[in-house]
Amino acid sequence: VAAAEQTLWQIGQFDHSSAEFHAHVDFSDPHSNPVFTVGTSDASKDWPGAQPGSSNPDAAGRPHPYSIIFNLENAPRGTYRLVVSAVLNRPRYPSLQVEINGKSGMFYFHRKVSYYPGDGGIDSPIYGEGTLEMALPATALRRGENKLTLTAIDDPKEGPGDSWIFYDALRLDENPDAK
Repeated sequence: VAAAEQTLWQIGQFDHSSAEFHAHVDFSDPHSNPVFTVGTSDASKDWPGAQPGSSNPDAAGRPHPYSIIFNLENAPRGTYRLVVSAVLNRPRYPSLQVEINGKSGMFYFHRKVSYYPGDGGIDSPIYGEGTLEMALPATALRRGENKLTLTAIDDPKEGPGDSWIFYDALRLDENPDAK
């Protein structure tokens, strides 16, 4: 009998809102990039709900990597799936660079209109949400400590602008028997 997919960790609740996150980031300080340690950190205190795009002038116009540190007790095997859900309530929003232990890829949210009142009950035709589901290869993970880094990246051709990702929730699932 194959094992079912199980959640290794989750940050926040999949509830169409980033209201549960309250961590403050000093975007003017280049050393103030959040690090969330699974099993130790508290999502309501240590994970910022918003991440500015790399060309956002209100956040020093540079990339702001957010890192998640987690441990795997056993050697990685099977399949891993990272789920990132976001509230997209600005006309412009960045792509998401996902790096796991030095291997990276770029992902783009596809906005879907949301009629959920969400953060602040915004009623706007641009108010939406997007979910990314990414397969992480077992070869990119290792037994022991792993580092996942998320960076909101703006398209340089668009120039500076008010771009943000507002996190709803994040989750890493594992299915050790899947191929």
